[in-house]
Amino acid sequence: MNDLGRSDDPALLLDTHAFAWLAAAPDLLGERARDAIERAGSIAYSTASLYEIGFKVHRGRWDSMRPVLPTLPERARRSGIGQVEVSAEILSEAARLDWDHGDPFDRILSATATLRGEILVTRDRSLHESPFVATIW
Repeated sequence: MNDLGRSDDPALLLDTHAFAWLAAAPDLLGERARDAIERAGSIAYSTASLYEIGFKVHRGRWDSMRPVLPTLPERARRSGIGQVEVSAEILSEAARLDWDHGDPFDRILSATATLRGEILVTRDRSLHESPFVATIW
């Protein structure tokens, strides 16, 4: 789907890496993503991202997040970043997407952003090419 246009005060959902980087290493965010975050009307993350980060940390695939992981929800709350619980509606929508993409987290985040009318902040090229979700990076 197309990237963020000229909409003022967009509602944003952070992909897992964008959420982690905003909390722990904001310089890793793309310039357009940082600009969108600065002017966003609302910013949220999915609780699925907490699981994804924790899973990768546990598997030794994201060691830099190990010390930050326990503090992520509190950091987000203090920064005014909303938390979106993974609901049955989101999971049903993610499962129904007619999209040959096997990453369940990408499917859940795409469904979440779509159902909530949000733009997904992601550097993931496969999500930028998805017909289901508006993205920015």
